[in-house]
Amino acid sequence: MAKELFTEYFYQNPYSREMESTIELCFEYEAGLYAVVAEDSCFYPEGGGQPGDRGEIIVAGKSYPVLDTIRRQGAILHLIPEPLAKTPVKAIFRIDWQRRFDFMQQHSGEHLISGICHSLKGYDNVGFHINEETMVIDFNGELSPSELAEIELRANQAVWENVEIEILFPSVAEAKALDYRSKKEVGERLRLVKVGNYDLCACCGTQLRKTGEIGPIRLRRMQKHRGGVRINAYCGRRALLLDREQSEIIDNLVQLFSEPQENLLVAAEDRLEKLKNLDSELALLRRSGVLEKAKAEAGAAYGIFIVEAFPAQELKDLAKELSGDFRDFALLLQVSEAEGKEQKCNFVAARSPESESTYDLRELLQQLKEKFTVRAGGQAAFVQGQVEAEAKALAAYIKELLA
Repeated sequence: MAKELFTEYFYQNPYSREMESTIELCFEYEAGLYAVVAEDSCFYPEGGGQPGDRGEIIVAGKSYPVLDTIRRQGAILHLIPEPLAKTPVKAIFRIDWQRRFDFMQQHSGEHLISGICHSLKGYDNVGFHINEETMVIDFNGELSPSELAEIELRANQAVWENVEIEILFPSVAEAKALDYRSKKEVGERLRLVKVGNYDLCACCGTQLRKTGEIGPIRLRRMQKHRGGVRINAYCGRRALLLDREQSEIIDNLVQLFSEPQENLLVAAEDRLEKLKNLDSELALLRRSGVLEKAKAEAGAAYGIFIVEAFPAQELKDLAKELSGDFRDFALLLQVSEAEGKEQKCNFVAARSPESESTYDLRELLQQLKEKFTVRAGGQAAFVQGQVEAEAKALAAYIKELLA
């Protein structure tokens, strides 16, 4: 049965991990899922960017896993994988507390972050979502890396201060006098979350008692999004695990480069520059090798060359350059990847614009399609694509066609 908004048990007792309640109804919600409706519940239904609780319902000693909790038409539905034998019936409702507390850390942390961003830059939170791995927050203005770092520092300062997080229910008259953030309409009854002097915002989620419970806060992966920015935020245990993961990466890089942590960036940039130079030298060697082969066969009707890795544009340019050495065309074949026993071969064929030949490369393409799986296209003087064939076998087949 639907209750008055914000009077449910999970709002009044957000730290309660389990309770006894009477199940009033159980019905099939969709294929393989059954909805349980109770007199009251400690399970929070999804809403305001916060996922619904999971856990278990215990009836007569039997546990029914709660896969999700949602609100539909005012009623709270606990979704379980099998129906109950009868209703009404007394039951124990037990939430997955570690998951709930994690979401409370993220949600209270989001209020801090958004409130500080609003006071620092005047931006609004225009998007917010939590799942088991990430929390994303969208702001309607751009931030520099230094500004993001400042917001992170101020948010952590608020955590260290361990200020109280209050839930307020102002009257209509009182609400008009308050300067609060409001993401969207949450119902006729206004519920505000006040985080010290850092934030005041309309909210329908579960919150912590004090900011100290949020734990460390980390802001990462800022990217432009719809005229503003999207950031990934990590609070509490998530921030700790993120720091641990990044520390392990740094420790491995210290060993890999045999450099102290403070020199890692310079060492990595130096190594990358050397690799780029080596790649350029290797590409020149490969290119010169193909050009030498072409010179040895110059004047023939066509030239077919199996080459190693070349970027797509360089492959096209090389084919066009080689085409001048042959009366009809030059063809480059490059193995792209192996799938089981089958190989895929990229190809580029070009006819020189200075050639007097009238050979139409689309005819060659059509002949290949009669025997192989081909994804390709082009014009009379230039074609490119991919053939499901081994490069050497393909070269031999084309030579037979043109013999």
